[in-house]
Amino acid sequence: MTFVSIDEVDINYHVIKEMWWLEKYGSQKKFVTKYGVVPEGWREYKPALPIEFNKIYDVNGDYYFAIYKKNNIVKSIVSRHLETVHNKLTEK
Repeated sequence: MTFVSIDEVDINYHVIKEMWWLEKYGSQKKFVTKYGVVPEGWREYKPALPIEFNKIYDVNGDYYFAIYKKNNIVKSIVSRHLETVHNKLTEK
């Protein structure tokens, strides 16, 4: 069974909030979608909550990401390491 779980997490890897949960039921090999849009061949078990600036999120506990603003420009960071995302959010 294949699933995608996105959670808001703290710097200690604790889940703060479940954000979105999907499970694959079809034979599609690739998972490409926009956040909150359920791709064909998947079913949604937890509807997507809005992503917020300067929060850290994990995808299946494998990848971490955040959306932030710098000089009024929206940016993102994705990493396999939570600390990398945290450091980017806290740099001056």
